[in-house]
Amino acid sequence: MLLNSLKSAANGLPVFSNQIHQCFNNRHQYQDPLSSLTKREFEVLREIANGLKNIEISKSLFIFEETVKVHIRNLLKKLNVCSRLEGSQPSLYTR
Repeated sequence: MLLNSLKSAANGLPVFSNQIHQCFNNRHQYQDPLSSLTKREFEVLREIANGLKNIEISKSLFIFEETVKVHIRNLLKKLNVCSRLEGSQPSLYTR
């Protein structure tokens, strides 16, 4: 197998293990969840990340508080989280 791989590489052919080949094939299937957000949803998300409450977000973005709530519901659905706090706790791995 090694000899065949060396011959293939010497002939300019790509040589990858099955795992690497699968990784290359699967990487195009990933879609960044943030890419599906609208400009306004992203603005609301940024304000949430800054720790603002709904009423503060509405004043900051010059929109009604109910509109903020709609954007937050859409964000939660698109990002597949249950609350605005989910994922905000520091990870054990980042300490």
